[in-house]
Amino acid sequence: MRAQAGAPGFTLVEIVCGIAVVAILAGLALPRFANFSTDAHRASVNGTRAAIAAGVHLVQSKYRARGLTGVQDNVTGASGADIDVNTAGFPVDTAGQNTIGGTAARCQNIWNWLMVSPPTTQTAVAGTADYRVTAAGEVCTYTYRKDTAVTRTIIYTATTGIVAGSNP
Repeated sequence: MRAQAGAPGFTLVEIVCGIAVVAILAGLALPRFANFSTDAHRASVNGTRAAIAAGVHLVQSKYRARGLTGVQDNVTGASGADIDVNTAGFPVDTAGQNTIGGTAARCQNIWNWLMVSPPTTQTAVAGTADYRVTAAGEVCTYTYRKDTAVTRTIIYTATTGIVAGSNP
């Protein structure tokens, strides 16, 4: 059946123009939607870094509030668990050690003590944990593994209590 002149409906030109407008809008919006993954990774690392920094500050505050000096074993935390601190009152282990001493396992102990339900960690290169833990002297480096496009790290320096890192 043929449409008669003046009958309601769209011409072919109007339909093509409508499709073109929708395609242009989709092309403009797509890059923003694709960036949500990067934003989520960045937010995850920022949140974890802030949690560690708050935990380190809490330990050092307890150390000072109790009038402690020098290295201390078994500074009791809020949950009743103990953490060991260095001469400045910053956390270094949970097993009777008062230095990190380049030991990644001690960095893992600190990580697990400072946070409730922390992201998973591992010291091995291969694996599926959220973060890989390495240590050098009194510095713990936690490298985020869930985003392979860039390297995101959280770095804890036990001699100063500074929690920093790279999160591009």
